[in-house]
Amino acid sequence: MSQNMKQLTIRLIIPITVLSFVFVTKWWYVVPIDARETFFWGFPFAYVGEGWQTSGSLQFFILEWLTNLCVFFIFWFTILYFLNRVFDIKTFPKWMVRTLWTFSFLVILVYGVIVIFSYPTFRLKRDYDWEVIQTGYKFIWQQTPTIELNSNKNTNDENI
Repeated sequence: MSQNMKQLTIRLIIPITVLSFVFVTKWWYVVPIDARETFFWGFPFAYVGEGWQTSGSLQFFILEWLTNLCVFFIFWFTILYFLNRVFDIKTFPKWMVRTLWTFSFLVILVYGVIVIFSYPTFRLKRDYDWEVIQTGYKFIWQQTPTIELNSNKNTNDENI
């Protein structure tokens, strides 16, 4: 790897990876074996989901999280590698690099606080099977949709 790509990696790819990892995600509405319907989040693999021990808790899967982070890093590395080959990028403005690093640091800090106060459960990997009911993509500022299964709804109008 050239010296220029090392600098691009440290200055741009790492903060862009963190920001895109957090701001773009996929939600999964699943029915785990022997558990209730649950939302999970993560792209391309679900790495965080609603916990079952208390309301507001989260469960995290370390291997899926690391795999997702690597996928995002490889994606951005590949894009900047080819852009660097075509346009021979030498430098980026310092204000842009500082802004990216500042936002990345703040995002990591906020997510750290969320994890600490979510009564987390950490597992190396998800150790149960599930049936995926529905999935979709969202940005962090969008709310995960609410899903109601037809089998759980009472459609009999006589009970009203």
